[in-house]
Amino acid sequence: MIITQVSEQTKFDLLDDLIRYNSFATLQLFLFDKNQFNFFNYRDIPNLIGEIVFDPCKLDAALNWMCAEMGARTKLFLEHHVKNIFDYNEGAKLDSYPYLPVFVVIIDELYGLDNILTDNLNQILLDSGRRGLFVIGFSRMNLKNLSLGSSKFLWQHYIDSQVSGMFSPVHDTPSNAPSSGYDSMEGHDFEYFCADLLKHNGFRNVSVTQGSGDQGIDILAEKEGVQYGIQCKCYASDIGNKAVQEAFAGKVFYNCHVAAVLTNQHFTKSAIELAQVNKVLLWDREKLDSFIKNAK
Repeated sequence: MIITQVSEQTKFDLLDDLIRYNSFATLQLFLFDKNQFNFFNYRDIPNLIGEIVFDPCKLDAALNWMCAEMGARTKLFLEHHVKNIFDYNEGAKLDSYPYLPVFVVIIDELYGLDNILTDNLNQILLDSGRRGLFVIGFSRMNLKNLSLGSSKFLWQHYIDSQVSGMFSPVHDTPSNAPSSGYDSMEGHDFEYFCADLLKHNGFRNVSVTQGSGDQGIDILAEKEGVQYGIQCKCYASDIGNKAVQEAFAGKVFYNCHVAAVLTNQHFTKSAIELAQVNKVLLWDREKLDSFIKNAK
């Protein structure tokens, strides 16, 4: 993700949230601070890998390492028949093989790093998230002032005001309030977010289906012997009939007992009526927030 027009306080708040709720076993950080002072107070945090880096050449080396780690994790996932770090680590809890931490490179200021934003970064941004490897780049500039080259379409872009509390746990807020930043998530990120929530709500054998040709089902999960086929919709408006129809068809295709649609919004009247006839579960914003609260 890239956060532009960012204040120093927002940088510190996001970084504080990341390290406050994660140990070195679950989250490891590589900090790049070209100005040498902005991240000075984080030099002794337990999540840090090595010293804070000021030299752009060392940032390039970290990106090279991430590319190599992507390949190594891909091999691990294939060996254990999983598609992402969430499923892999869920199996690690049960089978006692090594747990994989999330690794995050945090860049204090992207402006002026044109020569470092190479093909390595493009490769990372294209497909590293499911492997638990991430890059967070800050800039005080507007997005149009940054020379990001071909990678500019691969970043998830936010401005300062959109990221408050993004990495902090959910507190007891009104049910209609945004939670955990899910409203701004891209579709696939929302699917993995929901899959992780289900795992923390008693569902087992949770897996995200392939991105294309998923036949209307994004997540397969099991609970108390019942097989669920779940479609995820992260929209800016209420969900209509089409999602219900697709979930119902997907239930048949995947031979599930129950179909459900999980969304960050609510459902139209016609969608509710159709779901009642076809016995499709509708999990709206309130249900999503209850999953989050239970996961806490």
